[in-house]
Amino acid sequence: ENVQKKLAQLTQVEELSKNGEETTNYWSEVAHLVDEYNQLSEQIKTLVSENNEVEEINAALYNQTYQQLQEKVVEVHNAQEKANQATNDFENKVSNATKTHENLENLENHYEEALQPQAEQAKETVGAAIDEAQTNTEVAVNVQTEVAQAEAAAVAVQNNQEKISQQLVVAKSQETQETLSEVQDTAKEVKEIATTQNQAVADVQKDFTHLPQPIKDQPKEPETVSDSMIGTTAQKEETEVKIDEPTNQMVETPITNQ
Repeated sequence: ENVQKKLAQLTQVEELSKNGEETTNYWSEVAHLVDEYNQLSEQIKTLVSENNEVEEINAALYNQTYQQLQEKVVEVHNAQEKANQATNDFENKVSNATKTHENLENLENHYEEALQPQAEQAKETVGAAIDEAQTNTEVAVNVQTEVAQAEAAAVAVQNNQEKISQQLVVAKSQETQETLSEVQDTAKEVKEIATTQNQAVADVQKDFTHLPQPIKDQPKEPETVSDSMIGTTAQKEETEVKIDEPTNQMVETPITNQ
């Protein structure tokens, strides 16, 4: 079974080729999101002064764009995480397939020297049990279970032998060798893409960190009674005083000579 698993790492290179394409697509998505971030970043920087400050007149638009950038940064990091995971899985599978290819001769020798004799021995065990049962009726009754178990084991060994034999044929084929070579080239390309895009994501984070924080609305101070009413009250009182004051005017009466 262990040999089967190792050979499967090599015989399934066609599936590896698809994994390489999927991994490349993940990084394409990262690049697309980085481009979208950079476009928004250019827009928001037109609202920032040379002193890296935001004027009050631009505050509303700045805050809105800042929120969009913040959401885009989250999208970028999520896409990066998926792409890196896919890259690691792909590289590990390619590495295992390469090791199996390099060790193919040893695996084939192990198959011929150890597994094939096991299959032959299983057949012989079953044959011996059946022969004994045929020659002795009493023994036949007692060994029915053992015979059934031996037959099942022999079938399992035989199936395993056939499976490995088929895998070896596929693993040694020219088509598998060529596909493995292509997958190895893809792994190198993916590694270069990952390095470039991981740096691009780091630049995005650095750019976003240096932007001014959103402008918070300043609450208006409520008017107090002393500030708003004193002047009006004073004027009213002054008016009332002027109205209520009696006029004390002296009237001169002319003196006439009679």
